[in-house]
Amino acid sequence: MTWTMHLPANMYSSTDTHALTASVRAPRTNQELVNGCLNGDQTAWNELVDRYGRLVYYVAHRYGLHSPEADDVFQTVFLIVLRRLPSLKKSSSLSAWLITIAHREALHASKAKSRFVELDERLIDVTEPPLEDIHREFLAQQVREAMQQLDPFSREFISAVMAEPPPTYEELAARFGMALGSVGPTRARCLKKLENILTRMGVELG
Repeated sequence: MTWTMHLPANMYSSTDTHALTASVRAPRTNQELVNGCLNGDQTAWNELVDRYGRLVYYVAHRYGLHSPEADDVFQTVFLIVLRRLPSLKKSSSLSAWLITIAHREALHASKAKSRFVELDERLIDVTEPPLEDIHREFLAQQVREAMQQLDPFSREFISAVMAEPPPTYEELAARFGMALGSVGPTRARCLKKLENILTRMGVELG
């Protein structure tokens, strides 16, 4: 089986790469992507790489790595994923699995770099990956992408709800020209739409 490796669209790296053409269909679940990859579907592999590539770059950057070291980490991580994907027990653990692999490879690369360049120790955790920070950043990234898939009203309404400081129901009612009693149900419906999109994208919630 021959695969084409590509760098993710809108990645953190400054390397000039060909952007992945956006798919017009709804994102597949992690299970669908894994199954597709195992069945030799190149588009499933491309989608998996594009979904999680920025997460890998984020881990690399947490260890003070930038191009070309971060690009090398990216390539190595997904070559390992490609080789070991059949052994993945649960698709729901895909992001945690990727973080673990990325942590190991980024740590290895940072140690190699430190032989030549003195690294800022504040950027490096040589014991455990900053899992909470990484998951928080990854979730924020996925929420931003999911927001773009919402209809315009739902996107604007959720953006207003998430503003700082949080608006009152009275302010939301005035802004969107709705009855005060409609704000709560509208908020619930819009958030449910967002939750459904995130679930479809393979994001673990709660």
